[in-house]
Amino acid sequence: MAIIELTLGTEVECTDGKCGHLTEVVVDSSTLVVTYLVVEPFHRSGLGRLVPLRLLDTVAEQIVLACSLTDFEKLERGERTGLLPGSNGGYGGYGLGQAVPGSYVNRSSFGVLGGGKSDAFDPVVYDSLPPNAVGVRAVTVQAVDGAIGHLRGVRVDLANHYLTHVLLQEGHLWGRKSLAIPATSVADLEGAIRLNITKDQAEELVNTGVADSQ
Repeated sequence: MAIIELTLGTEVECTDGKCGHLTEVVVDSSTLVVTYLVVEPFHRSGLGRLVPLRLLDTVAEQIVLACSLTDFEKLERGERTGLLPGSNGGYGGYGLGQAVPGSYVNRSSFGVLGGGKSDAFDPVVYDSLPPNAVGVRAVTVQAVDGAIGHLRGVRVDLANHYLTHVLLQEGHLWGRKSLAIPATSVADLEGAIRLNITKDQAEELVNTGVADSQ
C-alpha cells in the first residue's frame, strides 16, 4: 500500500517551474476519497486551482505535478474571492455572514474607487468545490471533549485515493512533533475537524500503535 503524506503549505511545482503552495485537500464527504488538491499561486489569495489527484507526480520536500504552468493556469478554480457584508446590515438581499461574489457589486458603492474606507464589505476567500466535496484545510481538530490540536496535513493511499489519516500539527496535546489519527476516528470534516474519540482515547491509540507520532 503506497501511502503519501500531504502537508499543508508545501510548495508545489509544475514541470517547468513553481506554481504555488498547497492550501487544501478536497475529500468526497461520503466516501473519504481524495479527489483534488487546492493549490494557491504565490501572492494571489483566492485564486487557488483544483488540481486532480491524477496529476500528482511525486511528493517529497515539494509536491511535483505532471503538468506545465500553462496547463495549471487553465485548471478550474477551487477558491474565489467575495465580499462579506459588514456592519451596515448587508447589501442587495445578502445578509451578515453571506459572501457576495466580487463581480456582483459596483466597487464604487463602498468607497473603493473614491479612495474612501467603508465597513460595508470585507473581502473573503471562499471555496468553490464540486458537490459533496469538503475542503480540508488548516483548522482546529476537536476531540469529543475539546480541542486536541491543529491540522497539519493528511495521508492518502495512492492505490485507491482514500484518506487514511489526518495529521495534527506540532504543539498538540502531548507535545510531540506530529500525530497521525486514523480516518476511522474522524466524525466530520466540515469546518473544524471533529473526531469521534476523546483526548484520552487518542492518546491510547498512540500507545497501542494504532496512531503514530513523530
